[in-house]
Amino acid sequence: MACTTILVGRKASYDGSTMIARNDDSGSGHFTPKKFVVVPPQEHPAVYRSVLSHVEVELPDNPMRMTAMPNAVEGKGIWAAGGVNEAGVGMTATETITSNPRVLGADPLVEYIPAKDGQPEVPGGIGEEDIVYLVLPYIHTAREGVLRLGKLLEKYGTYEMNGIAFQDVHEIWWLETIGGHHWIAKRVPDDAYVVMPNQLGIDQFDLEDALGAKKNHLCSADLDDFIENNHLDLSWNGVLNPRDAFGSHDDSDHVYNTPRAWFMLRYLNPHSKKWDGPNADYTPRSDDLPWCMVPEKKITPEDVKYVLSSHYQGTLYDPYGSSQSDQKGAFRSIGINRNDFMALIQMRPDQPEDSRVLEWIAFASNAFNVMVPFYANVTTTPAYLSNTTGAVSTDNFYWNSRMIAAMADAAYSKSVFHIERYQLAAASAGHANINTYDAKLRREQDASARAALRAELGVQEGEILFGHVGRFCEQKNHAGLLRIFAGVSRRMPNARLVLIGTGELVDSTRALAQELNLSDRVIFAGVRKDMAALYHAMDVFLLPSLFEGLPVVLVEAQAAGLPCFVADTVDPGAAFAGNIHYLPLQNEAAWADSIAAADLTRDPNAQAKAIAAGFDVHTSAGILQKFYLEQTQKYTKEVQP
Repeated sequence: MACTTILVGRKASYDGSTMIARNDDSGSGHFTPKKFVVVPPQEHPAVYRSVLSHVEVELPDNPMRMTAMPNAVEGKGIWAAGGVNEAGVGMTATETITSNPRVLGADPLVEYIPAKDGQPEVPGGIGEEDIVYLVLPYIHTAREGVLRLGKLLEKYGTYEMNGIAFQDVHEIWWLETIGGHHWIAKRVPDDAYVVMPNQLGIDQFDLEDALGAKKNHLCSADLDDFIENNHLDLSWNGVLNPRDAFGSHDDSDHVYNTPRAWFMLRYLNPHSKKWDGPNADYTPRSDDLPWCMVPEKKITPEDVKYVLSSHYQGTLYDPYGSSQSDQKGAFRSIGINRNDFMALIQMRPDQPEDSRVLEWIAFASNAFNVMVPFYANVTTTPAYLSNTTGAVSTDNFYWNSRMIAAMADAAYSKSVFHIERYQLAAASAGHANINTYDAKLRREQDASARAALRAELGVQEGEILFGHVGRFCEQKNHAGLLRIFAGVSRRMPNARLVLIGTGELVDSTRALAQELNLSDRVIFAGVRKDMAALYHAMDVFLLPSLFEGLPVVLVEAQAAGLPCFVADTVDPGAAFAGNIHYLPLQNEAAWADSIAAADLTRDPNAQAKAIAAGFDVHTSAGILQKFYLEQTQKYTKEVQP
């Protein structure tokens, strides 16, 4: 089945996400209605039987819930196409790819043979219809997905050549089948992206790693013997190029496949290579286009949508363009009227696990449709995504998108501006919704985590938790802290104090707490590793140190939004939030008065203020990098003769 795939490593994306995306296209002359659904564990059978090949596969126990994009009309199989399971692993399958006679002669495809003339049928191997259902419900990492599918291919074989992507929040793997039973898989470099038309794509493979350490390459167990026995390695330098060894270089590739890869690479790396003209490094017909590249700028979901919607815009090949060249429409476009859907799976490392994964969904022709986001960790999908049937209807997203595409395609020049405004509005609303609900979900999860941690500390509902973080030593002034808190507790009977840290004065501090009748109000929490959660559990932060430079704990407390009461002996350069109060150590009684009169509300914008003040890892890393570069340059000049 005709498709186009793009894979984006986490360091190549705009927000640290891993992203995998694929168009699924119908064959010529028809559409395949699709729907977006959730498949619960109980719907997975103990034994799977393929509709097309009749192969039967016994499945493991305890399948997981998964999302899927199956065919909406029953017929030749399920064709789940891709999705995300409840372990947060994504998969898209498949990208139909090509091979050559040498491979297919050495390891023939495993094709179904119907019963005939009294002979029983012979089941075929597994294929695109089956792969997602056989693999996705049972894997917990991308690598695990590669290994499970690899074992299935070796045991049952396949009746077609396919490429399959696996993804988790840390990495992406791309697997390509070779003949009936062999396969290779390569980890996508974190700082790179991969583009895949319908052609075997991997252009460099470390067989030693695949059969040894298995760090970035995996393969079928006997691949080295298979290559050697069938003389498949065509390289002069001993570096295996799978595209040469196992792939195709037909004339049809230069119309159907290589031009698509060329345009995507050209769009994402416009200045890295020369793509046009008589002296171009690569042309639409180049067989040696890179499998992966480091992009010139970080890649966004909108970049992914654009390349998967493209039709050679800005070139003389654009079928919708104004060029009078005989090359107009010469190559197969990516965004065509036969697109059934596009799905982009985005795994965001900076979000809570329950809401980390987004699936951006688009139906019908990508040149005219819109991409909208949905959380993947769900038990059901909206009816307008899941109620697609074979009947044309305005009640679902698929047929609405199909009708818009049909009208726009017939009048492209008059429609394109309206379509672009529609796409901009939908994408903007999608990001706004995600931002809104990310914040709501985070607040709900934060509130639940805060309540659980406060309960662990023994803090009752309605109590105000004051906090301090620091080594129990003279500098931190725990004795003064307890005297200040004693005054606070007389004014605020619901006040509690948590002390985090250890040191030589722990025992004397405990004794003083008992002497001041504070034993039931002061919590000695010891050394903790969950400081972010503890700041969130606190209501107020106290820092009555005898002296400090730039106290990191004060920066952290402010960034958490806590109202902070700090000794006037602390450097005022540490202040960046509006809810910090500097008080004299010589007048401990004044602390209780100030605290009682103050607004103890958290600052909801504290994190943004911290970043604006330069207290974030990216700014700090930049400062350090600049310092070391300057020192290196200075040293180099000094030692040069």
